[in-house]
Amino acid sequence: MTGEVRGVSGPIRHALVTVRQSFDSDYCSEGAQAVREHPDRFEFRRCLPFLFIYLGCIGLVWVGWSWTAVAVAFALYWIRMFGITAFYDRYFSHRTFRTSRSGQFAFAALGNTAVQRGALWWAAVHRHHHKDAETEHDVHSPGDDSRNNFLLAVVTLGEGWHNHHHRFMRAARQGFYCWEFDPTWYALKALSWTELIRDLNPMPERVYAEAEAQHLRPQAA
Repeated sequence: MTGEVRGVSGPIRHALVTVRQSFDSDYCSEGAQAVREHPDRFEFRRCLPFLFIYLGCIGLVWVGWSWTAVAVAFALYWIRMFGITAFYDRYFSHRTFRTSRSGQFAFAALGNTAVQRGALWWAAVHRHHHKDAETEHDVHSPGDDSRNNFLLAVVTLGEGWHNHHHRFMRAARQGFYCWEFDPTWYALKALSWTELIRDLNPMPERVYAEAEAQHLRPQAA
């Protein structure tokens, strides 16, 4: 499906374009410039695969469930979450460590199993978010004040330390202190011992010093 899809009816054409966009998220039959000029909008047909996944849960009524199925679901969640936070965010977006070319492909494939589009698209949008954070141009959440949240850190394998991440996005760890739960950092550290990854970026001492000074600074009356 290259170029404009010709000779087919409207609904079929839309379906074919949707399939193409599943692999090339920026594809538009009118050309790349048309994509840039289109305003951001909600596209329901591109959400259909996810809708079918959620509706599939209703199948439990007929097939039942098991603890094995629950364990597999949790395991797949943690593996895919790790693919997003360790590789899509901390590697492809911010280059907080180094790896080989084969490692890049393997880690991109793992992150892609979370169905959040390709690594390069994800990284580009995420870097745009950091560039325009806390402004109306933020592509994630305009006005986000990037707070730290322990519960979110547990659920997202360390991504909950959002204020830290925005303070210094080049660090491989987002939990800056030993008491800040960041399992992605622990796993990355373990992977570095195997040499699958290397040169994990540390948190600069100046950032710790600034945080300490801010903590000790008396509050205004």
